[in-house]
Amino acid sequence: MPHTLLALYHYFNLGNREAAYYIAAILSSGERLERDFLEQYYGDLFHTPCNPDFVGPFEAPENMNEYLFGLGEHLETSRVAILSAEEYNAIVEAVTNKEELQKRLFSSSTILNNPHAPVKRRGLLGKIFH
Repeated sequence: MPHTLLALYHYFNLGNREAAYYIAAILSSGERLERDFLEQYYGDLFHTPCNPDFVGPFEAPENMNEYLFGLGEHLETSRVAILSAEEYNAIVEAVTNKEELQKRLFSSSTILNNPHAPVKRRGLLGKIFH
């Protein structure tokens, strides 16, 4: 069970349609979630095929948030952080250590909290090292 998902998105005009939101990547513990899984979840939720290059389209931020919140609930994450890919790249280039990176990523993100996430109990070592 991942604790937090980080979703990176773009807003642009792709092909013959009006500009929309597209998810470039969703990261969990630094690893990308499987594209096939993300496409299937999109199709199940919106009853339409996903874009072949990105997850989407999402006509409005609320649609993207609905997808990401549902995905977070499905994966039992405690929260989903949403950040534009451009902001993510600027932060990665500007920071010098992991702690600063985590702080800046989450302070710059829109956070969707999952009130139904299972509470993960940690032992003494988990409390010290987390």
